[in-house]
Amino acid sequence: MASEIKDITFTFIGRIVNAILVIIIQSCLAWFLLPDGRGSYAICLIYTTILTMLFSFGSDTAFIYFVASKRLNISESITYSILIGFVVSILSILIGFAVLQLPLSFTSKATPSDFHLALFYCPVFLLANIYIQLLTSLGQFYIYSILIVLREVNRLTFILIFVLWLSLGVKGALLANIISDFVMIFITLGLYKLKYHLNLVKPRLIHIRKILSYGMRYYFGRLSNLLNVQIGTIILAFFASKEEIGLFAVATALTVRIEMIPDSFFPVLFQRVANNKTDKLELIAQCARITGMICSTLLIILALFANPIIEILFSSDFLPSVNLVRILIIGTMARCVSKMFVPYILGTNHPGIASISVVIGLLTNIVMMYSFLPVYGLSGAAISVSMNYLISSLILTVSFIHLSGVTIQDLFVFRQSDWEQVYFIMKRYFKKA
Repeated sequence: MASEIKDITFTFIGRIVNAILVIIIQSCLAWFLLPDGRGSYAICLIYTTILTMLFSFGSDTAFIYFVASKRLNISESITYSILIGFVVSILSILIGFAVLQLPLSFTSKATPSDFHLALFYCPVFLLANIYIQLLTSLGQFYIYSILIVLREVNRLTFILIFVLWLSLGVKGALLANIISDFVMIFITLGLYKLKYHLNLVKPRLIHIRKILSYGMRYYFGRLSNLLNVQIGTIILAFFASKEEIGLFAVATALTVRIEMIPDSFFPVLFQRVANNKTDKLELIAQCARITGMICSTLLIILALFANPIIEILFSSDFLPSVNLVRILIIGTMARCVSKMFVPYILGTNHPGIASISVVIGLLTNIVMMYSFLPVYGLSGAAISVSMNYLISSLILTVSFIHLSGVTIQDLFVFRQSDWEQVYFIMKRYFKKA
């Protein structure tokens, strides 16, 4: 347990610093771009993310699993990621460019050159994410924590250069993402070369099949999970103005920052479960309880002080986002807890269950969005997303209980050891800080 807590502490510290930097970045973009520009930027980033996830076939999660379970070494993983990255680049750019030629309303929410930069960002975004996450599969949580912070420092630096100094607007923000992730690709490859003697190897068809087999089983879950977070903004892209999209994007970005807590636990738990089939149920249950307590506290504070927080961080132009934040908080609480069960489900080779949970949640989201959006406006979109989180979280929780055999009481009743672990994590955090 001590080694898990140590690794969780490292990633927790990294995620906290990372979240602070992301909030600073979001604040800068809000002040520099205003709601209209922030809406255009959100649409372009969503376009990049969806195309990347759509044509990566779940391979990003598969690489992490296969390295953590020692079925692939780092040289094999990098080799296959380059091959798949090449395919993703071709497909995402070609299909993405073709979609831009269609008379769709969302393409009017940003300029053609903005969307072209978003297409170019696809392969860079994919490889940067894979190479950084692979560090968790190797147990290098300290280096991982440093690099996720460095990534945002680079992003913030380039945003200040391109958006504030050179006044390039949305294009500058996109260029900042592209260049900062290029830097991370070179850094991680250099690290793997020095520490693990990285060399490209001859690809083997059997490995490609296994990677794609695992990836495809989690493919719809991976894609739907992304859509679950972004579906509100995606649907609004077709029916709302750029200003409304910007307001909703800020509300989503603010509430999703709380998810850095379960995200801190995720890589450690995934690596432990995938690498070691011994019983990790108590660890999973304890992390779920601790996560629920911390996230609920932070989300309640955010709900109480949403008005001044948004006005200070994003300007008074974004005050209509306050009500959206408070609605999204309801589902986010459940989502934070249920995220703790995903490492167990994935690490025990049941990725299909995770897919089912997010697909059902996504379908619920879409149906409710089309029903509520015309009646309640942006608040209806927030209600739909929150309900989506609640339903997908319920499915994950029930599935974990079924697979693991733990009782609801064992899962959710707090114990003295939980408070001791919270104290231990906080003590280690402040010592490192």
